[in-house]
Amino acid sequence: MPSHFRIVLTPVMKHFARAAALIAALTTGIGSAAPPPSADASLVDFANPDPVLTIKDTLSPYHGPSATEPDGSNWYLIRATNSAVRPVSRVLQATQAPSVSFRILPRPTRPAIVGVASSDSAVNIENLNAYGRRAYRVIIPPATSVAIVVQLANAAEPPSLMAWTEPALAAHNRQLAIFTTAVWALIGAAALMVSGLAVMLGHAPARWGALTLVLVLLERLAETGLFDGSLATGVGGPFGLIAMFAALALAAGAGLADAIVPIGEIWPRYGRWLRHAQGVIVLLAIFAYIGIPGAVVLCDMLVLIGAFAIAIYLVFRSRRGSQAAKVAVPSALVLAFVTLATARVNVGYGSPLGVSQLCNLHQLYAESCSHDTCNCLVLLHSWMRPPFRLGNRTVRPSSTSVAYSSRRP
Repeated sequence: MPSHFRIVLTPVMKHFARAAALIAALTTGIGSAAPPPSADASLVDFANPDPVLTIKDTLSPYHGPSATEPDGSNWYLIRATNSAVRPVSRVLQATQAPSVSFRILPRPTRPAIVGVASSDSAVNIENLNAYGRRAYRVIIPPATSVAIVVQLANAAEPPSLMAWTEPALAAHNRQLAIFTTAVWALIGAAALMVSGLAVMLGHAPARWGALTLVLVLLERLAETGLFDGSLATGVGGPFGLIAMFAALALAAGAGLADAIVPIGEIWPRYGRWLRHAQGVIVLLAIFAYIGIPGAVVLCDMLVLIGAFAIAIYLVFRSRRGSQAAKVAVPSALVLAFVTLATARVNVGYGSPLGVSQLCNLHQLYAESCSHDTCNCLVLLHSWMRPPFRLGNRTVRPSSTSVAYSSRRP
């Protein structure tokens, strides 16, 4: 006789069956639903909540009114939109590429926006000097898509722009200005202190230390663009001026290291070579300032190599028992590694410096300059101690070395 099978559904199985049916229904609904329309990747939405937008891949070359601009600038097209229900404004600024200063042919100016135009007359474009030179504010009406053309001069290939919201740009400039001003004040105070000691006492460590601090301060000021647009950058551009100050600071730092622990004490013949090397560095600094091709690159390479050479020399002398070298080693090592970090970014192995990275470099420079000031004070204090007679020699206590002169009894 036939057997009958009967499936008995318990309450637990009923719950599982209902859950499975619900999941199947949802899965079917999701699979059958049409995918949402994808946003156009070539459009730059000014209503984006991000405080700063990097515009690089969406820039396309545009043939301007004339085939060749007198200043060598190029035109680029941006397709922008405003998806909000109210007008949105962004401030456009040219981005300085990491390797823009590491060029055989130095650029006459930093990357800058020369002009901005739009295909829609309702778009408001305004040049804002309050946010730095060559900054443009663009206001797009609500629910509008426009084409914006930007004229860029001395930009990298491919070029890049930053579109800031005004509150974010104001906060960025304020934070950077406060920190850099504090660092400038610290380095300037150290330079004035050591310069005063150099004028009053006339000792070589104080003179070289004051000159080094002043040149480091000028290099930092030029790096932040303080001299841009002035007569100082009218010959070789801002990057030639920066390279000149950096090379001169290297030559002065080598003189400071030789004044602290003379190289002639262990290598008598190398003292003359050091002076010749300083002359070559000064000559290259002048070439970089007047815009000789390749001089800026050579100066940057010499600064990197020379900073580590000075640090290694001081470490070597400190391991041989020189107390003055032990005092000067920390500041030399800090300057060497800061130079290495800056060079790493300049050759393109790092991202452009943001506020935090730039502030860290400025802080390291300030700490190094503070070390240099303390070194000069310690050395001058030891140098000012009265000499004493030791047999037929007059011995002057010094943290650099025991300087003596033979005298007849």
